Amino acid sequence: DGSSVVQIATLSTTTAGAAAATVYANDGGNFMTNTYTGTYTIEAATQRGQVTLTGDGAPPIAYFTNTAEEDDIIAFLVGTDEFGSGGFVTTQSGSSAPNFDTGSLNDNYAEGTAEDLSGLNGSETGVWNFNGTGGYSNTLDLVQSGGTSTTPFMFTGNYTMNADGSGAGTYTSTGGTTVAFVTSGSIIFSTEESSVQPQLHVFIAEEEAEKAAAKPVKTTIKHEK
Repeated sequence: DGSSVVQIATLSTTTAGAAAATVYANDGGNFMTNTYTGTYTIEAATQRGQVTLTGDGAPPIAYFTNTAEEDDIIAFLVGTDEFGSGGFVTTQSGSSAPNFDTGSLNDNYAEGTAEDLSGLNGSETGVWNFNGTGGYSNTLDLVQSGGTSTTPFMFTGNYTMNADGSGAGTYTSTGGTTVAFVTSGSIIFSTEESSVQPQLHVFIAEEEAEKAAAKPVKTTIKHEK
């Protein structure tokens, strides 16, 4: 029907090959949260891997990197579903279980949207300040489908954080629009919960952005129906 699908998730693995994930998905305006358990495999010669989760009928294929310490990217993904999905996996925490709280987001972040494959969303970029106490402010520039640019918008809102790095945010100045997000503290991925044309938003903390400035740009795509 032309609607976009965006998924973000927290994923935990063990050295014994076990995997668990909580997936937050907006499928054309239908927002869902699902928790899965399963296994993963990695081929040593090619670094090709696959995560198989019970109840998820389309396990993605992953190719793992050797540069996680440089840019936090662990693997690039391609889906085995009918939509031709793609994405990547980044580091969240080390060997211990994550233990995030509201204060974990206390920085300025550069933000941009992933490529608009449907041609219906346009694109967005801006800077966000998370104050560490549950509030944020931002300045955004938007380009609508068809090339219409907008003057900068300034919004404020609130956010909550769970220990596993998942959370929710609200645009209080736009009538209470809500978003879901997952984070490592230095990187945030988010998507709208109610939009029929959701987008993937990528945030990078200022310190991480400075380190990445001298590195090649890597793109992320979302899939659409």
